[in-house]
Amino acid sequence: MSRSRESPYLAAPTQTPHEAWFRPMGLALRLVTDSPEVLAAAHEAFGGFGECEPQEPADLTLRLFAHDVENDAPAPPLLRVDGPLVYQTMGRGSTLVIDRAHGAGFGYFAPSALAGRASFRWHFLDLALFFFLEERGFLGVHGAALARNGRGLLLRAPSGQGKSTLTYAAARRRFQAVAEDIVWVAPGASALWGMPWTFHLLPDAP
Repeated sequence: MSRSRESPYLAAPTQTPHEAWFRPMGLALRLVTDSPEVLAAAHEAFGGFGECEPQEPADLTLRLFAHDVENDAPAPPLLRVDGPLVYQTMGRGSTLVIDRAHGAGFGYFAPSALAGRASFRWHFLDLALFFFLEERGFLGVHGAALARNGRGLLLRAPSGQGKSTLTYAAARRRFQAVAEDIVWVAPGASALWGMPWTFHLLPDAP
């Protein structure tokens, strides 16, 4: 039976895909996208870890594309987890599905989702990386971390108690910021990782 028109959800990318490689937490992450917005957001999210040479197979692969199916209305993110599969959506036009066991993710995103770059990074790019890391034995600890003179300091407290503000203030006083929200402990406790280039500060932090 033939279809009268192509589904917008199955349409092929309209632009030539770009490929970029990053090394979050020492893993080789391959990104394939047709969207300059996705590419820019990925550099903001993962670029601090440094780029890496292409390798086969990649440890992690994300195939993330733009399309013109707009979300019906602003919607809070909806997360569902079924075994190794993770599904995150913010309306009919923006959906990400990842397979944690195989380190693979695929998604299509509406223009409005890509326009809010900070939200897109947090709800899709960071989310995918966090689930991948847990599958590979990393332990995520809610806290902040600083380093100075070869020693580290882990700051633990409930949300809203000032961990990020204190970490930011210390970074301005020659401490090295390691993480301000989630500290990732590598398998075997061989290293601590974070993403210190993004801070989530409350309005009264200044």
